[in-house]
Amino acid sequence: MGSRFVLWVSLLLVLSFTGLSHARVIIIPDDEETIQAGIDAAEEGDTVLVNPDEYRESINFDGKAITVGSLYLTTRNRIYVDSTVIKDQIIAVMFNHREGANSRFTGFTIHSDPNRYPDWLGAIDIGNSSPSIEYVVVRGTRGAHVCGIFCHGESNPVISYATIFDNSSGCWCGGGIKCYDNSSPILVNCIVAFNGTEYNGCYGLNVHGGQPVLINCILWGNINRQIITYDTLTLINCDIEHGLDSIRIAENGHVIWDDSDISEDPLFVDSDEFNFQLTENSPCIDTGDPESDLDPDGTRADMGAFYFHQRDIDVDPDTLEFIGVQTGTVDTLSILIQNVGLTPLQISAQTIEPEEAPFTIVTGGSEVEIEPESDHLTWISFSPEEQAEYRAVLRIESDDPDEEIVEIPLIGTALSIDGEDNQPLEFCISGVYPNPFNSRTTIHYEVPQPSQVSLSVYDLVGRLVERLVDDRVDAGRYAETWQAGILSSGLYFVRFEAGDRMQMQKVVLIR
Repeated sequence: MGSRFVLWVSLLLVLSFTGLSHARVIIIPDDEETIQAGIDAAEEGDTVLVNPDEYRESINFDGKAITVGSLYLTTRNRIYVDSTVIKDQIIAVMFNHREGANSRFTGFTIHSDPNRYPDWLGAIDIGNSSPSIEYVVVRGTRGAHVCGIFCHGESNPVISYATIFDNSSGCWCGGGIKCYDNSSPILVNCIVAFNGTEYNGCYGLNVHGGQPVLINCILWGNINRQIITYDTLTLINCDIEHGLDSIRIAENGHVIWDDSDISEDPLFVDSDEFNFQLTENSPCIDTGDPESDLDPDGTRADMGAFYFHQRDIDVDPDTLEFIGVQTGTVDTLSILIQNVGLTPLQISAQTIEPEEAPFTIVTGGSEVEIEPESDHLTWISFSPEEQAEYRAVLRIESDDPDEEIVEIPLIGTALSIDGEDNQPLEFCISGVYPNPFNSRTTIHYEVPQPSQVSLSVYDLVGRLVERLVDDRVDAGRYAETWQAGILSSGLYFVRFEAGDRMQMQKVVLIR
């Protein structure tokens, strides 16, 4: 049921992305057994959507302006890049019918058989074509004159977010990527690393015709040298191991290198295991081309195929509502501020506008630094004096680069008290809502006279889980929210003590 749901969501998203009501989505292997069969059945504008699996077949776009993609195409989850594999083919993907930019290949791993020895080809072989290739992994190609991606003829593809590693040619003419004849690909945010062996060194990039442009790319650890060029090569905000010293400029060769390019260790997470994600101190973070699109976390583009996710704020709930609060009483609710990024998040200010609204930051409203995978509670009270509906905004300011200010609407409705009959008459828990609950619930209690109040939560065996209130309060009706955090599902008890009264209330947590 889960995979079927993903497929239906993917279908809707693909149609949304293409904007073509007549375009079809051909699902592999549901509609056609093989990827090539899906391509053969497709028409211009269609999408061939491929489920995770190993596919032992070579595919050819046959000149069609279609998209062939894994579920990464619609989910943006890289797990589908790693789990949708074209395996052990001499040529895995071929473009040789003058395909253009509308021929898209997205979200696959190509893992070649290291025991095959073809000649003058690539695992992705592009001849006289200019397709769009993105979010691919190409690894394991071996042979006399082979490479991960081979561009020949007049081929000008755009290749972005590709990771090309552990490919090896028997001589200098192969390796990671080879440009031949008059091919001028544009490589954006690609990693070309650790291609070649000690015994038959080759290059990460071989330019033997054409004028390729590399933007935000990392070439590192390739045996022999990183690059050889017989033509003009342009590097924009790239990280090249040993810089110009690792580029062999052959006859008629020319390299455009400027201050935007670096030669510093990219500090991969684990290059021995081919994990090319960046660590926190990588010099490749926020050093990509400033003209490039921002990374998904709203920061300047990084170099390489994996951007480093930085500060990121998440606030729950997105609206805080106080409903049916009696005038002259106080109700209190909390806002959970979470750091779902990878670096510390600095909360610089929390304010309520307009100031005259009957909302007040009770606790947690000062400056605070939140570590990754941590959270912070800010408590807001609502104390209306007149019957009305009140509205305000809680402004949370932080150094999150794409959400510097988060605004949480505050809504409060107040009911007037007609005579003393509406004053609380006894110490009690007047209600718990919702119950059962799945993350948080609000406990309402009444205090008829100023008293010391204790409100605590215990588990089934009587251990204290959390003390919510331990303070002297005025007479009134109150509400306290309990955030269950990472607690497991089960039965819990809320214990209320005030005056000479003690009350226990069962609550059920359901995940």
